[in-house]
Amino acid sequence: MMDNQRKERIIGLLKKLQHSIDKKVANKLALSKCERMIKKMDEFSTECEGCNLQLSALEDHLKDISQKQKGNQLYEEDIVQHKRKVNDMISHLRKQHKLVAEGHYLSTYMALGTSLGLVFGIAVFDNVGMGLPIGIAIGLAIGSGLDGDAKKKGKTI
Repeated sequence: MMDNQRKERIIGLLKKLQHSIDKKVANKLALSKCERMIKKMDEFSTECEGCNLQLSALEDHLKDISQKQKGNQLYEEDIVQHKRKVNDMISHLRKQHKLVAEGHYLSTYMALGTSLGLVFGIAVFDNVGMGLPIGIAIGLAIGSGLDGDAKKKGKTI
């Protein structure tokens, strides 16, 4: 794991930023998601140089955003840059460490269940109204189970 002080320092920067901006901007910056990513990257930082580099870049980026925010110079382009950095981190965690977003399986299997329910409703029951709720329920059950399993194994971002 990376130096615990470093992790706490980055999370501290995040918390200061969160308390110094309004909720609308905080939501745009997805600061709660950033905190979860910092913790996940901390777990992988000993064996993954990419995580180390991402965390260093994030720390510098958060310092920069804090400075701009203090001078009331936080612009839309800074928010866009932050979102890009967050998406890069998420992409790294998904590709290199096989992590998934919360609710990933639920949304995937709900869509699959809906489509299968539609098909079986028409083919088997000759009534879309009967097949659709059955398909949704099956998709919901499978997706919830897989999401719960991923969360237990620590595979969620």
